[in-house]
Amino acid sequence: MKRSTCASLGIPTVRWTTIGQALSSVSSTSRGTLPSPFDPYGAPPRFTSGPSIAHKALMGEREATVDDAIARASRVLWDSQREDGSWDDRSDVGPSSTANVLVALAHANLLDDSDRAAGARWLLTRQRPDGSFAPYPFAPHGALSVTAQCAAALSIGGERTAADRAMRWVDAHGGVDALLDEMRRGDVGALFVALASLLPPERLPCPPLVWCLSDTVVDAMAERFHFGIVIGALQLSLVAKRLRDEPLSWLERRAARRAVDLMTLYQNADGSWNSNTVQTAIAVPALLAAGLSPDDPRVTRAERWLESRRVEDADGVWFDVFSSDVWSTAFGARALVLAGTPANDPRVVRAVEWLLDRQLQTPQPLPNNRRPGALRTGGWPFQTGNETMADCDDAGIVLSALGVCADAGLPAPLRPRVHQAVRHARHWLRDMQNPDGGWAAFVWNLPGHRPPGTLFDPPPDLPPDDPVAAIRAFLRPPAELGDPSTEDLTARVLHGLASFGAGADAPEVAAGLRFLQETQTAPGCWWGRWVCNYLPSTAYVLSALARVGVDPSQAWVARAIDWTCGRQNEDGGFGEGTESYLDLDAAGVGPSTPACTGLVLSALVDVGLHDTPTARRAVDYLLARQEADGTWPNDSYLATNIPPSGFYAYAGAVRQVPLEALARFRRQLSPSSEAGSRAESAAV
Repeated sequence: MKRSTCASLGIPTVRWTTIGQALSSVSSTSRGTLPSPFDPYGAPPRFTSGPSIAHKALMGEREATVDDAIARASRVLWDSQREDGSWDDRSDVGPSSTANVLVALAHANLLDDSDRAAGARWLLTRQRPDGSFAPYPFAPHGALSVTAQCAAALSIGGERTAADRAMRWVDAHGGVDALLDEMRRGDVGALFVALASLLPPERLPCPPLVWCLSDTVVDAMAERFHFGIVIGALQLSLVAKRLRDEPLSWLERRAARRAVDLMTLYQNADGSWNSNTVQTAIAVPALLAAGLSPDDPRVTRAERWLESRRVEDADGVWFDVFSSDVWSTAFGARALVLAGTPANDPRVVRAVEWLLDRQLQTPQPLPNNRRPGALRTGGWPFQTGNETMADCDDAGIVLSALGVCADAGLPAPLRPRVHQAVRHARHWLRDMQNPDGGWAAFVWNLPGHRPPGTLFDPPPDLPPDDPVAAIRAFLRPPAELGDPSTEDLTARVLHGLASFGAGADAPEVAAGLRFLQETQTAPGCWWGRWVCNYLPSTAYVLSALARVGVDPSQAWVARAIDWTCGRQNEDGGFGEGTESYLDLDAAGVGPSTPACTGLVLSALVDVGLHDTPTARRAVDYLLARQEADGTWPNDSYLATNIPPSGFYAYAGAVRQVPLEALARFRRQLSPSSEAGSRAESAAV
C-alpha cells in the first residue's frame, strides 16, 4: 500500500523543532486565529492575524458539511442507547467462544440436544471452504487451534462430516502434536478438543496440583504471574486427571478443594469469570473435576451466566463472548456531549448516573493489588457484573467522559456524586500505578522485563508440565505472563486524570510521562496492547500529552507527530493491520478505516494541527465514508485481545470514534461554540 508522507503533503518534516518553537512563542490567546503552520507548498510557516476571506468561505462550507455528518451520526448513537442510559456493543472474537461453551456444557451434561444441533449449524456457516475456521474477524486464513475447537463442537453437535473436514485441515497443519505445542504458548484449545474426545487425554499436559496447598507458594506465584495463569494451571491439572480417570489421592483431594477456593476468588456474583464466556466455560468442567456436584451453586451460577450469553438467529445458536457496556457508555456519552448535546439533557444525565452506579465498591481480589495499604475499590470494569476485575483502562475512559460532561455543565444535583466518584477513582488509580510510572489493566506491579516496543513477539514458550521451564519462568517471569504497564492504556489513564485538573506537574502524571518517553520506539510511535496497533496507540498517547499540557515542540512529541502524519494513505485515511505485531516495518501500514482515522484525527486536533492538510484530508475521508443513514463501515478495524493472534471486532468503535473526531474538529473551527467551561471540572 502506498502511503503519503508529511513531505509529500507539503508538511516539511525537517522543520518540526522550528515550528514548535514558533508555536510556543505565540500567546495561547492568539493561537486560535493562526492558519496552519504547515504550508501545503512547503513554504516556511507564516503567522498572520487570521485566515483569508477565501479560506473563511471554504471553512464555512466545511462547517456545514461537518455539522450535517455530526447530526446524522449523533442520531445513530442516540438510537442505540438503552433505556437505563447505557450503551452496549458486540465484541466478535470469532467462532471459538461459541465452540468453547458448546463443548464445556455438553461435557457437563448441561446442554440440551436442540442447542447442540443449533450451535453446530451456526458454526457450519463460519467454516471456510478448506475446512478451517478463522481465528478472528477478517483473518486471511484459518488457524490450527480454533479449527480444532470448532471441530470438537461440530462433533458433539452431530455434524460429523464438517467435523472430519476440519480435523483433516488440522492434520494437514501439524495435527495433535502442533495443537499440543500451542499449549506451551498459552493456547488452551487442546483442552476443549480433549473434552469432546477428539484428543486422547493422556496426551494432555498435567501440571502438579498439590503445590496450591501452600499459602507461601500461592503468594509467591501471585507476586510473579497474573493470577489467571495460576488458576489456568490448576484447571488444566484437574480436567486432565478427570479425563484420564485418575483417582485423586487424599492429598490431591485436599488440593482440589483449595484449587476451587482459589478459582472462586475470581468468580463474580453473576457466576462468570471475568465476564467472559471462554474463561467461564473452562471453569465449569474444572469445578466438576474437583468434585463439585452439578447442582453446586458455583456451578449453577456459571451455567446460568453462560446461558445468558446465548443468542439465537437465522444461522443457529451462538454465545456472545462478553459485554462492553461500561466502555461503550463512556465513549458514547463523551462523543455525544462533544458533538453538542447539552450535559443537562436527560439522556446524558441517565448515562452519567449509570456510569456512577457502576463504580466498584467491592474490593479487588488481593492478588490484583498486593500493595500495602492500597485502596482496592473505586475503579470500573469493562462491563457490568465484572466486580472482580477492576480495570485501569475503563477508569481512565470513564473519568474522561465525566470530565467532558462536567465541562459542559452537569445539573447541580449530580455534581456532588461526580465529585465523590472522581476523588475515589483518582485515589484508586494512584494506588494501581506501577513503579515504572505506567499502568497495567488489572494487576499492580508484576515483575517482568518490559523493553520498548512489542510484546508477544514471540509469545512466551512455557511447557505446562516442565518443572525446569517453570522454575526458569519463576526466576525471570516473561512480561507476557504478567500484566505489564502498557502505552495505550497509560495514555488513556493520563487523559482521564487530566480531565479533572491533573497536569504534567502532578506526581502521578509526571511518572506516567516518563514511562511513555521510555517506551517510545525508535521511529517515534508507541506499541498498542489493547488497540491494533501503533497508529491507534500513538494517537491515544498524543491526545493524552496534549491534555496534560506537554509542549508539542518537545523533540520526542514532534517525532511522534511526524511519524503519525507520515502514515496517511492516499485516500486521506489511516489504517493498520495485525501484521505489525510481528513486523515493526508494518507499523502504521494498512487500508484506511474510519475508526483508525477518527483516532488519528482527534490526536491531530488535540495537538493543535486541525488546520493542516493532513487533518483536512482525514476529515474529507470520514465525510466520504459516512453512509446516508449516518453510520460508518467497520471495514477491517480490530481491537486487540491477546497479540499477536487474538483480536476482535468491536462494533462500537465506528459509532463513537469518527463522531468524536469530527466533533473535536468542528469545535476548533468555532471555539466560541463550546458549551460550558473547564471551571467546573477543575473545581472537582
